[in-house]
Amino acid sequence: MSPPRRARGRYDEPMDDSGGFGGSGEGGFGGGFGAGGPNGPRDARDPRLGGAGAAGAFGMGAGGLDPTQLAGLAGMLGLQGMAGDARDKRGARIGGRDARDVRTMTGRDAARDGAAIKTEAIELHGEGRIAGPNTVSEPTTVAIDGTGLTIEIGTARPIRAGFRDVSLIAIQQSTALVVLGEGPDSMRFLLERFGDKLGPMVRLLRELRLKQRLTDGLVEVPDAPAELIEFAWQPTAGPLGAGPDGPAAPAAGVGQLVVHPWGFVICPLDERLTWIHFRRAAIGTVTVPAAGDVVVDGAPGTLTLRGLGPAATRFHDRLKKLRDGAFADASGFVEQLMPDAPFGLRQKASESLVDGRPTRPQVFGDSGWPIVETAVLGEPTFAESYESLLATAGAAAPRWVAMSPEAPGSTKSKIWFLVALPGNLVAMELVTAGAHATYFYRVMPRAQYRGEPPEKLGIAAEQAVRDISEALVDCRFLREPMALPDEQLRLPKYLRYRLALAVLPMLAWARGRFVARIVHKDPASWSAAVADLVRWHSTATDEAAVWPGRAAQEKAVLAAGGESAGDAESEGGDGAGLPADSGAAQQADPAIEAADQAADGAGRASAADASAADASAAGSSSNSKTKSKPSGTLG
Repeated sequence: MSPPRRARGRYDEPMDDSGGFGGSGEGGFGGGFGAGGPNGPRDARDPRLGGAGAAGAFGMGAGGLDPTQLAGLAGMLGLQGMAGDARDKRGARIGGRDARDVRTMTGRDAARDGAAIKTEAIELHGEGRIAGPNTVSEPTTVAIDGTGLTIEIGTARPIRAGFRDVSLIAIQQSTALVVLGEGPDSMRFLLERFGDKLGPMVRLLRELRLKQRLTDGLVEVPDAPAELIEFAWQPTAGPLGAGPDGPAAPAAGVGQLVVHPWGFVICPLDERLTWIHFRRAAIGTVTVPAAGDVVVDGAPGTLTLRGLGPAATRFHDRLKKLRDGAFADASGFVEQLMPDAPFGLRQKASESLVDGRPTRPQVFGDSGWPIVETAVLGEPTFAESYESLLATAGAAAPRWVAMSPEAPGSTKSKIWFLVALPGNLVAMELVTAGAHATYFYRVMPRAQYRGEPPEKLGIAAEQAVRDISEALVDCRFLREPMALPDEQLRLPKYLRYRLALAVLPMLAWARGRFVARIVHKDPASWSAAVADLVRWHSTATDEAAVWPGRAAQEKAVLAAGGESAGDAESEGGDGAGLPADSGAAQQADPAIEAADQAADGAGRASAADASAADASAAGSSSNSKTKSKPSGTLG
């Protein structure tokens, strides 16, 4: 074998994807992965794509993809040589082995392979090196299995990573840049000489990473690969802004589009851009202003899908159906909740109380609001706490109600109310989760608060209730991810919560706002604790400070059976709407202790380093910044 060839010079231009996706022809951006690609048009019904066994369960649960699923997905994305033919009774031949071969599953072969169960892998061979000075390319193997990837360069030890560890993937001509991890400890690999497998390999890694992050964000992952689309984004000019649901500035490019039951997301290939999330209830209009284009206008901003060609009608109908489903669900549970209310009031409620959207009394008018209040406060405990909060806040203080189906299409609803309080606080009570505790969040950063009464908090209060309500929907009505103290959250059984917080910006924002929860032990003790919290928070300026009464309240939560007891009540528990394959069924936590640092996770949605997309500056990984994470409603 000839000596290792020294890699080409530094990259001075941003890496793009034109070399890996076949340009803008039939299999390009408009057609998506399902209609074409580098190997020509494919029919999604073609059994060689893997059939029901391969495409029927691509959800990335704790166990990842099995070999057949991985083979089918790889075949859809252009690695047909690895995927085999689903009509072949021998099954997928990954790594040259018959899928029926059990030698790698038990006995001597399992011991020889170094694991009790060996996961079959797709192996791709080329050259690679660690990005940096004085490194040379060597023969390299990239092995991709159902749970992660392994990169082995020359005689160095193999580097193993999960798909969520891939912080950047970029491709320029015949070279790909793959970055594992973030910050100074990240590893940057330059992969080349993989021939016609380079583009499909990049697509497969992107697809598997996307599915893993969506699953982490409690999203039902679609079976089919994401579709590549060209997009243009214009954020809303409204006072609330887009929040973490979209880039703060206009953006354009190419991205992966995924539609799921709660909305859709675009994950730009330019990883300096944040994800664009459109909740289904946030979709205002879906139009086709020009041939081949679809425009989605709504609360976060305006999104234009370009160059779709004949597929524009399909995209239009699908996104419009998504929006219409949200309002149909709202109409259904409004009809159940207040069937004898006037028709006009029910229509207003169906238009406003959609997927957790906080709504103020003014929407329903003086005659309609009391009907809605009565319907929401179905239990005396909540009526008492609600009236007490209003007395504390004052008659002019803003209040909101919100409702959402447990899951899209469900006739069971989740209902909560929010009240702005003195002392820079907003209280939230999830009335369909049992009378356990009231949750309190800060409205604006403590250092910015100047003693404004609740009715003067203005847009800051509106932003706070939006964050809290959308986070509640994003985490499928689990309250513990927002409230658990840091030391509790680190426990192994809360891995699911940590994964969700890493990819759901709105949930991280809401956790950063969280101050305390006060248990409904009895009306007198509850009222006294609320008054003490309001007094303390009125003068608090340090974001890390903890209310002195919180420890006692956490003990009271424990004495009441733990907040998770309310999460697992008769309606199916707070986790009822989680994806079936997500492994998200949570063990109840009976020991909720100590204080939370209120600002935890507040800055997890920081922008990516603009230089991360190129392979210049040898060894520049130490300057990387944390990459923006997606929201599960697609944050």
